[in-house]
Amino acid sequence: MWIASLASVVLAAPDRCEPLGEAEFRSYVLDAQSAIDRGDIELPSAILAEVEKRLPCLDHAPQPRMWADLLVCKAIVEYSRGGDWEDALATALAIRPAIDRGVGTGHPIHDWKPPPSPASGPPVPSGVRLFVDGFVSPVEPPSEGLHLVQKTDGRFWNSFLSSDGDLPPGWVSSPVEQPPRIIAFARIGAVASAFVAHQAPSDADSQLYAPFDLRGPGGGVAGDVHATFFSPLGVLAQGSVLVHPRAPALDGRVAAIGHWRALSAGAGLGLMTVHTWRFEPFEVDGNTTSTTTPATSSTPTTGAEATGDMDGTAVWVQYGYGTVLLRSRGELPLDATATVGGGRGALRVELGAGGALRAGDDRLRLGMMMDLRSVGFTHATVRSLDVQETYAAVLVRLDGLWGEY
Repeated sequence: MWIASLASVVLAAPDRCEPLGEAEFRSYVLDAQSAIDRGDIELPSAILAEVEKRLPCLDHAPQPRMWADLLVCKAIVEYSRGGDWEDALATALAIRPAIDRGVGTGHPIHDWKPPPSPASGPPVPSGVRLFVDGFVSPVEPPSEGLHLVQKTDGRFWNSFLSSDGDLPPGWVSSPVEQPPRIIAFARIGAVASAFVAHQAPSDADSQLYAPFDLRGPGGGVAGDVHATFFSPLGVLAQGSVLVHPRAPALDGRVAAIGHWRALSAGAGLGLMTVHTWRFEPFEVDGNTTSTTTPATSSTPTTGAEATGDMDGTAVWVQYGYGTVLLRSRGELPLDATATVGGGRGALRVELGAGGALRAGDDRLRLGMMMDLRSVGFTHATVRSLDVQETYAAVLVRLDGLWGEY
């Protein structure tokens, strides 16, 4: 049900912004210029409308000369419509004073002289990479005229066509918005653990279970895969395999998640193992069988009775859960995770925290985790056969990281 719901939201996501690359932008400009040279105004008008619609999708800063040529085309189209053409031409002339204006002698555009350049805007905040009309700019654009304003974080670009200072307040200093896309990461690593498994039967005289404890070190592997699909919604899959000769512990779970910046939260279903330890029957004579106390009991055993032992059996338990994952990279690459769930008689808790192993290299991460599993098994008619199984472990986890974390 939740998977179908997730799919419907993904399919209903808004249209994605198709990146506008350098080659395609250049093609738009050349096609518009060629049409104007032929005396065609309709085609460059359509080209300009499409370019303006796709300017927010620019994945680069256009060459200033190419941007100026496009502004000349805009001025010619606007003049033919009786629209505002002076701002576009003024910016083109500020970029290239000797630019070809695309019209003959005597045309108003050919002879037009731009007004004095307006004063520049305030300085750009520290850490912001700003481009104005294709140039790297240490100041915000003027409050007058038509200007292409862009900012980048080195990977993604935000672009805004500013007219007479209508740049939204705080736009320059706000973080670069990332376009909708598939965002995925995988975190896989080795685990070392110390654990205790505890069995508590409801009846101390149970013929099936006895109080039992098992402690020891362990090891294994654990991993997470996180993906969002052109929206803040996605999937988080997590799993672990912890190895011990008598009590291996497995866990796997999948959640539908919502994602906001470094925080992911969601709910899903999981499967985990816990162990039960039952008496192992042994033969008393040729016709009967019985059970005995475990070898750890203080009751002495001899002969055939010495074969009595505790037999560990892994039991798979399903549970529902909620999870929160906080992750970060850069100057403070710290992680924190919390998972709490349960089912019929079951409790599942997992808490973790960690961070980058070395400064400047956040692809290798070290963390600690607490893993708690508790399940009560009940008998429908014989309550003396009820038993509570608890598994608790402290883990040290060393992970490699791939993808967009």
